[in-house]
Amino acid sequence: MANTRLGISPGTAYTLIVAWAVIVLALGVGMAAVASADNAGDELANETVNLTNETEPITVGVEWNETITDETNETADITFYNASEYESDPANATAVISDSVYADAGNTSEVDYGESDGLVNGTQYRVVVTGTDAEIDDAWISTANSGGALFGGSSSGGALVGGVAVIAVVAIAIYGRGSE
Repeated sequence: MANTRLGISPGTAYTLIVAWAVIVLALGVGMAAVASADNAGDELANETVNLTNETEPITVGVEWNETITDETNETADITFYNASEYESDPANATAVISDSVYADAGNTSEVDYGESDGLVNGTQYRVVVTGTDAEIDDAWISTANSGGALFGGSSSGGALVGGVAVIAVVAIAIYGRGSE
């Protein structure tokens, strides 16, 4: 029996909906793959911190994914900028400290920064952590008195797209069976 509103049978409508969901899933996975192929400059954490006697050291942490295949060529890049200069013009802000932390698959790397590294007590800094989102599970910036991360970064949008697509396909399959 044909659906009078659309002029197609429920079986045909079900097939079209499943085909549409598969196409959306394929496009989502494809876009996520393209995005992760060249994303060594993903911004994973970006926070303003004030260096004082109470907040020193400023700690930058990186939680590495355990599936990294090339640890010697994978890094998280950490850059400290003067906060007011960065807020005025991030593209032209001068780096106060530029550092790289090499990958350590499945482990967490933490690096402390303070006056001994050239930072000035009483100064606000913008700290930016970049790297490959697919290789880094999380990145954060904390201070001695913050009790934890000021910013937790890194998440994969591809996983979200895939999860939504799977849920949509299951829902469509359940709905399609009930209408026959």
